[in-house]
Amino acid sequence: MNLTARLALVLLAAGCQTTGPDTPPTVAKGSRRFGIHITEAADGDYGRAFQAARATKMDMLPFSFSWPTVETPTGWDLSILDIANAFFGPVGLPIYLTLSSPINTVVSEVPSAFRGLRYDDPRLIAGFNRLLDSVRAHTPALRIEVLILGNEIDGLLGTDPAAWARYQTFFEATKAHAKQLWGPATAVGTTITRDGLELAGVGSAIDRLIAASDLASVTYYPINSDFSVRGPAGAGADFDRVLGRIADRPIYFQVVGYPTSEALGSSEGRQEQFAAEVFRAWDRYPTRIKYVGWLWLTDLSAEQTAAFAKYYGIAGSPVAFKFGEYLRTLGLRRHDGADKPGYAALTALLRARGW
Repeated sequence: MNLTARLALVLLAAGCQTTGPDTPPTVAKGSRRFGIHITEAADGDYGRAFQAARATKMDMLPFSFSWPTVETPTGWDLSILDIANAFFGPVGLPIYLTLSSPINTVVSEVPSAFRGLRYDDPRLIAGFNRLLDSVRAHTPALRIEVLILGNEIDGLLGTDPAAWARYQTFFEATKAHAKQLWGPATAVGTTITRDGLELAGVGSAIDRLIAASDLASVTYYPINSDFSVRGPAGAGADFDRVLGRIADRPIYFQVVGYPTSEALGSSEGRQEQFAAEVFRAWDRYPTRIKYVGWLWLTDLSAEQTAAFAKYYGIAGSPVAFKFGEYLRTLGLRRHDGADKPGYAALTALLRARGW
C-alpha cells in the first residue's frame, strides 16, 4: 500500500477527509441520518422513484399524510396506512412520520367534523388521539423513530401568543398519547420554519413548545418573500442562526430545498452549490443536527403545481407564478426522470461521509 492510500485510511479512521488546503474537513457520518421526500417522475412509477432515492444511500424515510386523508366525510379510509405498511415495512428503514395536521403551514388541516374548533378543544384532542390509535394499529411493520404533530405551524399561529398557548395544550396532550402508543424511543415533536423561529412577540411561546418536544424539527428554504432565491452561500449562516436559537434539543431539518427555476434567479448549478453548502454547515454540527431531509426527489408536474397553488389559496394571485416555480422545481431530478447535477452531487456528498 502506497503512502497516499495509507494516509486516506488514516483520515477515514479519524472521521474526516481533506480535499485541499482551503477546504474544511469532511466529517464522517456518525449517527447522522439523511432522507429524501420521494416524488414520482412522469412515468408514475413510485417503485422506480423509491429506488432512485435509495441509490443515494439515504437511511431515513420521510413519509407524511393529513388527518382528513384518512377520516373522510364518508368514514375512515386507512388504505394509505396499509399500503405504507406493506411497502415500507420490508425495507426496514426508520420512518420520519409527519402528520400534517391539525396545521399544515397556513391551512387548518382537520376533518369537517372538527372545523372551527380551537386546538385546545377536548373534542379535537380526542379526535386526533383516535387518529394516532389508527396509525399505530395499521403500521405495525414500520419503525417510526420520529413522529411530527403538525407541519410548519407558525404559518397559521403567527404572532398570536394565545394561539401558541392553545396549540401547546393540544401538543402536550397528543404527545402524551403518542408516547403511550409507541413508547419512549419514538421522538415526538412539531415542525416550525426557520423564519418562524424568529417571529416577534412569540419567542417564549416557541421556547415552551420546543421544551415540551423531544426534538426541534425545522424546515429551511433560502427564498425571499416573493419566492425568489437567495444565494446558496448563505446556508451556513442560516444553519448558525438555527443552532443559536435552539440550545437544548437535537435538531432535525425535516426539509431543506432549493428550487432551480431561472424565473426565480436560480439554476441547476446553484442547487448543486446549495447541497455542498448544506453539508459543509452540517459538518460543523455533526452531533447536534441529527437529520436532514431533502425536498423533492423529482420536480412536480404542472397539474401537481396547480393543485398546490389552489390548496394554499395562491392561485390567481400576483405571486402565483413564482410560487408555482418554487414548488415545481425543488427536485433533484426533472419531471421526466432525468437527473439534475444536484442528484449526483448529493450522492457524492453522502458517500464521502460514509453513507
